[in-house]
Amino acid sequence: MSDFWLYLESYTFLFESETSALILNTVSNQSCEIELNEVNRIIIQKLNNPTNVYCISLTESEFSNPEIGQFIYSLQRIFAGDVISQTISHKKPISLFPFINVKEDVKNILSKGPILGGEKLKMYVNEITIYLDSDCENHCESCSTGYKQTLFCRKGEGNLNPDQVIDFIEAFSNYHLNMINFIGGNVLNYPHLNRLITELWKYKKNIYIYINIRHINKFVEEMNTVNKLGCHVVILLNEIAMLKENTIELLNIAKNFRIIFIVTSISEKELVDHIVMTYNILDFEIVPFYLNNQDFFEEFVYLEREDILSMSHTMNSILRKKVLNEFDFGKLTVLADGSVFSNTNQNQLGRIGQPIHELLINEIEIGNSWFRIRSNKMCQGCIYQWLCPSPNNFEVMARKVNLCHIRHTDQICSSSNLGKFLE
Repeated sequence: MSDFWLYLESYTFLFESETSALILNTVSNQSCEIELNEVNRIIIQKLNNPTNVYCISLTESEFSNPEIGQFIYSLQRIFAGDVISQTISHKKPISLFPFINVKEDVKNILSKGPILGGEKLKMYVNEITIYLDSDCENHCESCSTGYKQTLFCRKGEGNLNPDQVIDFIEAFSNYHLNMINFIGGNVLNYPHLNRLITELWKYKKNIYIYINIRHINKFVEEMNTVNKLGCHVVILLNEIAMLKENTIELLNIAKNFRIIFIVTSISEKELVDHIVMTYNILDFEIVPFYLNNQDFFEEFVYLEREDILSMSHTMNSILRKKVLNEFDFGKLTVLADGSVFSNTNQNQLGRIGQPIHELLINEIEIGNSWFRIRSNKMCQGCIYQWLCPSPNNFEVMARKVNLCHIRHTDQICSSSNLGKFLE
């Protein structure tokens, strides 16, 4: 008679719900979903207990149980785990149980005091978006809500002082800041744009200039200038129907830069697909936009099981999504009126010109962006909870707690009850 060690590989994740479990090999991206019963549920719960470090002992009787045997076969089939006789290995094999805790690191940093702690929090900031101006003569339907869904131009109030912009960015220059986005109104109208680019270029950061396609006819020379200064020019194209009116002239200019097509319907997407092929546009992205177009979102944006499982899931990406928001973490946005946000759908953190440590501590202590994870009641207990993308701005605009067909609710959350779903 011999007992056995049942173990999971260190690159394996085992997700459990009330009725099923999902085994995921993060190296090969192979997965296997199994139904739970009284026998295999106990085994899975033991394996998911961190104190067992992904390895438990099985008696010969347990090893011979058909339900446990089927579970072992599922592990072996995708190289996610195996069994070994204890006559071969008396010592328990140990796999490192996957674990990360960014919040504990942040708490340790804050324990150093507001100034020193806030200074160290700068290392988390990797992307800054700055609305330099708010002037624009266009009247786009999506102006008031576009910037709350994706990186998009907007009208508003105010124009930022260039010295304040330089001081704000320089505060992060020696840390992990990698991307600076300049946008407006019409950012090419901002009189200090070239100065900002010239002074900030010494920090070797990636600088992106976002321009609405409606502005490019009048500002071709300015676009070429900032491009020659080493910036990445990005064209925002949000009203797809306008391409039918003036397609050739605009696209011959825009195709030399990266284009972001913002679509609101299947017909718009089909038109974009046609344009991309016709004009041989190579550097582009198609971004959905919510305008009460629920049918389009359900067809084009909502995820199915197959969509989720076809994504590439690494150990690090899964662990990150358990503790932080992959879309918001490390990002700050400054509007043209000087207000600072970690996400423009959330509360303001402060104003440009405030001590940086105050802004960052506000996000850590009272903000709801960097650490907004998929922990709402609808997603809890779903075996795909940590494989789905982090909560995003489209969910906020659509007042939905998820955008998937697995645990889909038709209930639209009002501002008063949305918080209950996000608990």
